[in-house]
Amino acid sequence: MQIFSRYLNETEASNMGALITKTWYVYARDTNDKWLEDPLHSTVSKEDDEKHHIGMFKHRTFQFALGQEHSTCYKLYLYHGWRRVKVQRDSTSLTVIFSDSAAKDAWDNCRKPKVGKHFYKKWSLEVSKPLEYVFKKNSMCEVVKYK
Repeated sequence: MQIFSRYLNETEASNMGALITKTWYVYARDTNDKWLEDPLHSTVSKEDDEKHHIGMFKHRTFQFALGQEHSTCYKLYLYHGWRRVKVQRDSTSLTVIFSDSAAKDAWDNCRKPKVGKHFYKKWSLEVSKPLEYVFKKNSMCEVVKYK
């Protein structure tokens, strides 16, 4: 966890293993399951607006699934003191795991990402659990049918 400690500022402190922080971070692991050295994104803007940050992460997730961003990665993480959302992609599935129901509710109720229509053309929700979604990549026949 040494990688994360480099980005702590004076307003952040340890509290029973969780960090109290104003900063939202997006981290990633590469295809060899190694942490990238630096976060993909960090901000203190709208620090208390969980729905905003999870919405931005959802947009990034859709771009990731479509191969528009972070093509050398296979996992993305949203942190705000602790992990809020984890996303894992392989060639046929995309799994989104939420830390709690508040994070999942924010995902479900945030603004629709601009790339959402394109995402849902290529990916379908296969499994919905209380704190997890699994999307499967559509076949070319399903993509054509979606039009």
